[in-house]
Amino acid sequence: MKKLALFMMFFVLTAGLVSAARKDVTLNVGESVQFRGQNITLAAANRDSFIICMNGEKSVISKDKNINGVLIDVIMKRDGYARFEIGVYDGSEDCKDCSNQRCMESLNKECVLDSDCNNKDKCTIGKCNNGKCGYSEKEGCGEESSTTTTITGSTTTLISDTLIGDGGLIGDGGNASGVVIADYESNTGLKSATFVLLGVLVILMIAVALVKRKKDEYWKKKQKYY
Repeated sequence: MKKLALFMMFFVLTAGLVSAARKDVTLNVGESVQFRGQNITLAAANRDSFIICMNGEKSVISKDKNINGVLIDVIMKRDGYARFEIGVYDGSEDCKDCSNQRCMESLNKECVLDSDCNNKDKCTIGKCNNGKCGYSEKEGCGEESSTTTTITGSTTTLISDTLIGDGGLIGDGGNASGVVIADYESNTGLKSATFVLLGVLVILMIAVALVKRKKDEYWKKKQKYY
């Protein structure tokens, strides 16, 4: 019984093929052909496969295919165009709505949801509008935050890109925090004390040299009397 059913199916298909009207077409992407009540538009093509919109429905063709009684026999696949043979069985119904516009528009859409517009840039926001992605920058993203960095043991302090060094405050007109001013004054006082100490040491060295010189002169004069 199963064998008989398979035979009958094969016979019907074979008979249909014999009585099918055929048309050899070559289409570039975006071009259409109408044949025996069927509207076929080539939506995309490369060397592996091509996509057609037939009577408003999308189909991916990589090898010979039967689509609702319409045979698509692949002859050639290339980037940007395709060649194939259309076979329509006698008695096949003509399409009621042959427009492929919506099918083509859906294939040309970049996005459906906002999440489809993720370009992996944390500073942009992607929005899907009528199938196209639009991007806007996040407010404040990428701006460097104001930070204070103090280098321990140094007389240079960096505050919000303002340099404080031996020459004083640079670039902000002296508007630094009290902590920085205190550090600067402390370092300046330390330098002043160092200079005073060095001055005292120099004076002491000069005094010692003078005393030694007077002592040497005294002994020289004393030696003359003896």
